[in-house]
Amino acid sequence: MQGYDQQEFPANSGWTHARFFFPMAYAAGFRLASEGAGLWYAFDQAHRSTLWPEALEIGMEFFTAAVEHLMLTHAHHDAGC
Repeated sequence: MQGYDQQEFPANSGWTHARFFFPMAYAAGFRLASEGAGLWYAFDQAHRSTLWPEALEIGMEFFTAAVEHLMLTHAHHDAGC
């Protein structure tokens, strides 16, 4: 999640993913890295609800797809913290 707070998006803009999608919250100190535990907890709860005996494993492509979906679908909720 920290990468979304550091990588420029759009490229060469000087902005990060977090700042681009949530500019007001970002200005108030919000960082996606602080939400990593909550996101992992959500994946864990979904995994537990399946009752699969295997340990939770998530491919990076699925993790990043979930984060991108959250940013795209929740950017309109942006507000200062």
